[in-house]
Amino acid sequence: ELGGFFLLLPKKSHSGRIWRWEVGGGPIAIGRTLHMEPSGCRSRKYCDDGGERGSGALALDFSQQSTSFEGRLVVAEWGEQRIVRMEESGARTPLILEMPSLCSEKKRRIQKPNKMIFTAFGDLIISDYDTECQQASLFYLDNAMNIKPLPSALESRKAHSWNATLNHDKMVQVLYSGENKLVATGGIALDATWTGIYSLVEQTGAVVQLLHLHLNDDDDEPLWNGQSEILHEWLNATYSGPITVDSMGNIFVSVEQDVYIISEKRQVATISLPARATSLTLGEDGFLYISTNSDELLRIKIRSKPLKMPTNLVQKDTK
Repeated sequence: ELGGFFLLLPKKSHSGRIWRWEVGGGPIAIGRTLHMEPSGCRSRKYCDDGGERGSGALALDFSQQSTSFEGRLVVAEWGEQRIVRMEESGARTPLILEMPSLCSEKKRRIQKPNKMIFTAFGDLIISDYDTECQQASLFYLDNAMNIKPLPSALESRKAHSWNATLNHDKMVQVLYSGENKLVATGGIALDATWTGIYSLVEQTGAVVQLLHLHLNDDDDEPLWNGQSEILHEWLNATYSGPITVDSMGNIFVSVEQDVYIISEKRQVATISLPARATSLTLGEDGFLYISTNSDELLRIKIRSKPLKMPTNLVQKDTK
């Protein structure tokens, strides 16, 4: 029913597991199976018995694939405080170890990215919170899909002893941090033209906003071109959840315990939930899949189909 695909659901807690959920018959597993363990803490260099061992955001590096629903899994390892790409060899190639501080010149390890996506051109966009500066922001890594993989699992294990050292010289940059300090950043999703992103952010005063940020197509310019638009605003709201976009450009936005459907800047429908959504996924089978903070996976029959991206726009890095 998922069109030959499956859902991956990371567990952020001490268990450090990523679960797989699929529907089918015959030899195909039905329901939940364990996909990866441990997912967020392997070296125990940065995570102790009392810390986070799980993983947060997941994304797919779909370069050289026939569809954007396939590719190498990219995992935000909360325990290791880094973002890695899972290679076919079994190696974990570190993509990001450090982020720029929002209030000083220092670098910092990543905190707990909840959301990340790839653009159609191979840039990786991440939401993260700077605990020292008490501010949320969107960051990006330019041409992340072009980062060369570590050659083997042995090299991957050596990487655990690295201290802020990568096999590439790309620097994480700030994409958007708001005119005022952002309390939190929620979901991120590409728009239907692949030239902008939607971002759900929480401003001071319990205000959640759905923003449309326009992206540059020039590799020599910052990824965000400075143009933004507030598409919708929710007052007295303190939870900015996930976002997804369907093939027609409709936006599914989770705020508090509701999912709102936004079409042409208008709210056209509301889906009430028993708990807060932690992920929204449109399946090829005509269902909207919703995971919640009460460890439930819900699905709702819907007419929408997921937004597909071209996989042939990623340019080889010549630098």
